[in-house]
Amino acid sequence: MSTSGEWLAGDHGTDRAVSHLRTRSAVVAHAIATIGGTFLTILGFTNIKDYVSPWLLMVITAISAALVYGLSRGVRHAHLGSAVYWSIVIPLCLVGVWVTERTAMVIFMPALLGFMLGGPRTVLFTAFVPLAIMIARGGGLSSPYAQPVFVVIYSTMTAALFTGDRILTEAIAFAAKQMRRLQAITGETNDVIIVRSSETEGKARSVFVSPSIERVLGYSADEFKRLDPGEVVHPDDAKLLAASEGSVRASEVRLKKKNGEYLWIDARSSNMHAHPDVRGTVTIFRDVSGKRNQHAAYEKLLAHQATHDPLTGLPNRRWLLDKLNAALIRARKDGHGLGVLFCDLDHFKVVNDSLGHDAGDALLSTLASAMERALRSSETIARFGGDEFVVVCEQISSPNDVVATANRLLHVLHDALDVGRQRLHVTVSMGLALMRPEHERGEDMLRDADAAMFHAKNDGRNRVATFDETMRKRAFRRHEVEQALWQAIEKNEFQLAFQPKVSICDGTLTGFEALLRWTSPDRGPIGPADFIPLAEETGAILPIGVWVLEQACQQLCLWRERYPNIALDVAVNLSGRQLHHQDIVSEIARIMKRSGLEPGSLELEITESVVMTNVTAAIERLQQLKALGVRLSIDDFGTGYSSLAYLRKLPVDILKIDRAFVSGLGRDPEDLEICRLVIAMAKMLGMTTVAEGVETEVHLDELRKLGCTTAQGFFIAKPMFAKDAELILQKLPTKNHSGHTTRPS
Repeated sequence: MSTSGEWLAGDHGTDRAVSHLRTRSAVVAHAIATIGGTFLTILGFTNIKDYVSPWLLMVITAISAALVYGLSRGVRHAHLGSAVYWSIVIPLCLVGVWVTERTAMVIFMPALLGFMLGGPRTVLFTAFVPLAIMIARGGGLSSPYAQPVFVVIYSTMTAALFTGDRILTEAIAFAAKQMRRLQAITGETNDVIIVRSSETEGKARSVFVSPSIERVLGYSADEFKRLDPGEVVHPDDAKLLAASEGSVRASEVRLKKKNGEYLWIDARSSNMHAHPDVRGTVTIFRDVSGKRNQHAAYEKLLAHQATHDPLTGLPNRRWLLDKLNAALIRARKDGHGLGVLFCDLDHFKVVNDSLGHDAGDALLSTLASAMERALRSSETIARFGGDEFVVVCEQISSPNDVVATANRLLHVLHDALDVGRQRLHVTVSMGLALMRPEHERGEDMLRDADAAMFHAKNDGRNRVATFDETMRKRAFRRHEVEQALWQAIEKNEFQLAFQPKVSICDGTLTGFEALLRWTSPDRGPIGPADFIPLAEETGAILPIGVWVLEQACQQLCLWRERYPNIALDVAVNLSGRQLHHQDIVSEIARIMKRSGLEPGSLELEITESVVMTNVTAAIERLQQLKALGVRLSIDDFGTGYSSLAYLRKLPVDILKIDRAFVSGLGRDPEDLEICRLVIAMAKMLGMTTVAEGVETEVHLDELRKLGCTTAQGFFIAKPMFAKDAELILQKLPTKNHSGHTTRPS
């Protein structure tokens, strides 16, 4: 392994090239100076003094010095000084010997100048050269050639020694400076650089450790060099780090700090054994503990978000199913009971529609906190979705334990909840399901609890219903109907029935109301009350509603082609989900255009309860439909608690009096007054009225006295399929497009 100075020089090739260039320049300068000095020395031992003036020798010496100076430009100051010494001082000393032969000046002056320019090492040689010349001249060397040869050899040795000494000193100083620079740079970084030598006798050693090791691991560089890797690397990571020593790779390992703690380190090793200036492994350590901690915290956050509801902070459906399945296994193993409460907030949609979704979210969050505080340690609540919550009750000894929990929750919600600046009274309907042998999965218990909750809703809400076999059969029946409903759409099992509407004043046929009928090949006729609410809940009402509109418009167009002089309209019910669907307006426009029906011949019926659920949104959508040219009617009027203020804002043409009020005419004064008020209100607002459920002549007479416009019901005719409805059309008087009554021939 090379020394650290060699490894460092290997990283500074440019400086080495410059230093090499300067060294060559210095050698050239010294060689010229030595030759010049030697030449002048030879002249000093000849009889040329009889022919050459000492002053001429000094001029020659000056010219030699100038020449050396020119050749030494760009050379370091120390090299230039040595060149001046050899080209000026030695010749001057020789001239002094020749002229004065004063020993003190000959020896002292070169020694003094040599010390100033070359340092202590050059004193001996700079003083000894003139002394040797004097001894030689005094007869030490009698041969006329020995003296010049002696001077040349000795002068050359002196020049080489001086130049080598100077170059070595500067090289060491340069390496030391670069090492200090590297130490300063690596000491300020957050990375630790370690150079480990090639293995010697089966063991590698660290030859360089950056000072940053002390900040990262607490060891000084020297302390770390003396440590064996086994003392620092975590036992579980030793093999991983050893595997990275012989290749270029990165790995995350744990290193022990000086205080005994372990730190996660990203170790990146590079195999540089073949590099002549390194011949070892270079490893860079970086502290990644913070990064790993952040990553672990992020993974924990992601795991929490995957299993918890962001609004309420409660566990979500995914967590609930895992929890419930595990609870089932524990309950069977330990012999404990298990219960599930399926909770659904009553009339939550009203809160969203009236106060906004922000208020609805705040209510759910407040409700969740209140319910969670009321539970025991063995009970867990989760948000199942929307306004539905599920409570898992473990380690119960009897069904009464779960009933007590349900009553406790109802009691907590008895008082108003503070939601923002408002106090809201809310109620919850709950379904209770207990673990049974047939419950193989948690989903089975949730299914039964949901069915019980649905039963609690139907029984008046704000109560608890316990699942039993009757509910199971009802839930199974509901599931069967739902599946059959979607199949009925695919297999086109629906039909339209048409119920005639007549003018009360003259008995003419004014149009039909299209009513949906479903006859299943397997179950026979299924009443609208059994599948319409289910279709509305599951979304099947959307494709069914489009089909009803298309068939009703096509049938009316067919009749108008057959009976061109008859003015008829057709009424179609529009469900709440249809009304608020984003494509309903364009869909109706498309259907009318395709069928060729005039917009004024289509009447859309919307129930009062649908309108009152969200009045603002309903008004906006009704205005869009009104812009198509269709007529609008409010169905079942009187049951949705609409006020006159809202009614006058609705762009409707017709009010349909609910059959519940019509049935009491002739015997119930209150029903009579209600009908009177509705008819008077409609007249005041410029609307016409249609009475539903007219079943007796008394009903018809009372409606005629009250001024009702139109009637429909069993007394007029029952709903019938198109073929029979056409027979009614042929029997009853009608009006033409001019408004004149036409009677069948």
